[in-house]
Amino acid sequence: ELCVDIQAAKKAHAALDELRRTLGLEKAVALELVAAQSGVLRARRDDDVALWMALAPALDEALDDLCEMRVREGQALADDITARLLRMQERVDDIEAAAKLSVDDWAARLDERVKKLVAKARVEVDAERMATEVALLADRADVTEEIVRLRSHFDQTRVLLSQDMAVGRRFEFLIQEMGREVNTIGSKSQSGQISSW
Repeated sequence: ELCVDIQAAKKAHAALDELRRTLGLEKAVALELVAAQSGVLRARRDDDVALWMALAPALDEALDDLCEMRVREGQALADDITARLLRMQERVDDIEAAAKLSVDDWAARLDERVKKLVAKARVEVDAERMATEVALLADRADVTEEIVRLRSHFDQTRVLLSQDMAVGRRFEFLIQEMGREVNTIGSKSQSGQISSW
């Protein structure tokens, strides 16, 4: 039995008639052309309802299984990311502690080298000027700001993991920002140990 979708037929006729007018054609849109458009005519079988009734439970079960699998997969990913964040947080704590020692160690080594050079050249160095230069260099090597930002990114990531929505793009952005901070820490640090972490 043929079933006619009247609304689809009206829409198809209106679109074709507008095209006819736009092209300046005089001949009216033929019924055959309207009927040939997708969705206007379709065969209806008496067993459509029975077929759907037979398929619906299997489809519902498959969709439920798919949703459960996605929840399990998402939870596994969230658990993995949380564990990685914890390890990264521990490493950032190590970097923060090492950075403080690194600046002091670096200033002491610089002071020792300057003293050796001054002794060879037999000149005096203004202690205040030396302290100012060391402070400037230490400030350039300070990674406190990057550590603060990293910790903020960690917190934002934890918030994203707790949300029941798609967070892929925002998560990707945070990963890029974390990478920038880590890269800056490595390049600013005067410690080989920090750079190798």
